[in-house]
Amino acid sequence: MKQKTVLLCCLAAGLVIISIGQYYVAKNPRKNEVLNQEFIKHPPPSSHSIQTNDQHVTSFTQKAKAVSVYEVAEHHEAIYQNISRNEDYPILKERIAEMQARRPEKNYQVDDVVSAIKDSAAWTELEEAPDVMPLTDEEKTDGRVFVAFNALKIETLMPGDELDLPFLETGEDLVMII
Repeated sequence: MKQKTVLLCCLAAGLVIISIGQYYVAKNPRKNEVLNQEFIKHPPPSSHSIQTNDQHVTSFTQKAKAVSVYEVAEHHEAIYQNISRNEDYPILKERIAEMQARRPEKNYQVDDVVSAIKDSAAWTELEEAPDVMPLTDEEKTDGRVFVAFNALKIETLMPGDELDLPFLETGEDLVMII
């Protein structure tokens, strides 16, 4: 039980670090552009100029301010209105535009984004250890908890969002505000 608590605390700390990084990038797009130029030796062709649906955006700061070119169906927007509690991102299209500005090389599917936002936690507990983990049979069954992260859930988080941190062994759910 103590190992589970330590593992989940480490996972929560990792989520906090990721959230702080996302917040920093979102609030400092110009500094991020400089860092990208210095540290990415082989940027993808789309890192400085992207072409999506008839809208051409050239600089990172413009992309951060640009309205999303994603088509958001009314039913997706309705679902989003029911699940989003973040007043800073009242419209799904704005959230996706912000996500796209952070990761211009990524193409998001609106269905997947809405699903990820619906999930209150960023991980799910697995029944057993994944086969790819180099563990002995004893290590796989010694009481450890194995989790699967939802990377898209992490990418959808914006400053002001809430994330549940479930601690199953104690029955507690902590809430982290990004």
